Amino acid sequence: MASTDSQKHHYTDARHRGERREAMYIFCLLYPFCLVASIGGRLFRRRGPAALQPWAARPSIFKEAKTAAASCIPFVFW
Repeated sequence: MASTDSQKHHYTDARHRGERREAMYIFCLLYPFCLVASIGGRLFRRRGPAALQPWAARPSIFKEAKTAAASCIPFVFW
C-alpha cells in the first residue's frame, strides 16, 4: 500500500515539475515579444490613461514586459 502511495506522489511531483518547465519555456519565448511591444508602446505613445502618466509613475520596460508575459501563461494552459 505504501509503495502505490509513493509512486502516485512521485508521479504528481514529476508532472508538476514538467508543467513548471513548460511554463518557463513559454515565458522565455513570450518575453522578447512582450519587451518589443513595451518598447513600441513607449516610443509611440498611445492615447489613454497610460499615456497621461508621468514617466516616473510608470513601471520599467522590463517589468512591464515581464508582467505581460506572465499574464499570458495561464491562458496557454487553459
